Amino acid sequence: MKRIALLLVGMFALAALVISVSSQSQSYSFGALTATTVNKVTITQPATSATLTIPDGLTLNAGAGGTLGSNAFTSTTFAPLTSPVFVTSAISPLFRSTVAKVLLQGTGSGATQVSATQTTAPTCTTNCGSGSPTVTGTDTFMTVNLGTTPASAFVVVFNGTWAAAPSCVAQMAVAGMVVGKQPLTVVTTTGQLTVVTNGTAPSTGDKYHIHCAGTQ
Repeated sequence: MKRIALLLVGMFALAALVISVSSQSQSYSFGALTATTVNKVTITQPATSATLTIPDGLTLNAGAGGTLGSNAFTSTTFAPLTSPVFVTSAISPLFRSTVAKVLLQGTGSGATQVSATQTTAPTCTTNCGSGSPTVTGTDTFMTVNLGTTPASAFVVVFNGTWAAAPSCVAQMAVAGMVVGKQPLTVVTTTGQLTVVTNGTAPSTGDKYHIHCAGTQ
């Protein structure tokens, strides 16, 4: 009887140990794993070898209905890329008007650039001298080349019409011009400007740089 009691005690202890071990969650480290399904996840064995690496702290998620592979997320449709169109023809220049603010000039062989030229430059109309007085540039920045025997208070007519009379600054543009030829005042309207020198009339071939700013 004593032996039977010891046998029963041993059996109950072994059963308790088995129940205790089976109720705990166990983690296993596999060596050469050949199983095709782990925790209901099917793993397809590659023909030779493959490596799956997930950085520490990150989660691999294929997304709703997505399939990872050469055609990832096959359930999603992406719009195709449009082929670029290259233009080699000449670009028509745009110039300042009562509403335009940007001057563009380009050619078929070069890049489009912001330019300081316009179709019709301002015009020197009064006291500009005879011969060939010219104005190059724009209503915002111009160079006035006076002709033969010009005078003070020469007048330049703008190419366009300003929304309000601009503020203009003039300066001598030829080395050696005397102080008396220095611009004393620049009087402007929406359509023209008048430069009065400091007591000495300009001479033949004198030049002036004029910069204007305002609402166009």
